[in-house]
Amino acid sequence: MAVEDQNVTTSEVDAIAALDHAHFLSNPKTLYASVATDRRVVDLIRHYISVNIAPSRQKICSTVAEAREWIAVAEVSQRLVFSAILQLHK
Repeated sequence: MAVEDQNVTTSEVDAIAALDHAHFLSNPKTLYASVATDRRVVDLIRHYISVNIAPSRQKICSTVAEAREWIAVAEVSQRLVFSAILQLHK
């Protein structure tokens, strides 16, 4: 939130997204809530989300409170989905 300058390129974001790809595959419960308001940082996070495997498990928030609320709601939703999937396979 207190970023005053950044020098990350979209190519570097692509490299990070490629590394995170394996993490999302190995842990389907992973959620990423990024807190940012600086337009340059938000644009980089949007790029990261666009090239990553799990855009629905990522969100850009403008406050820490918003991020925490999204994670709490998303975790409940995930538990319900995984529970339903387990029931289908019984």
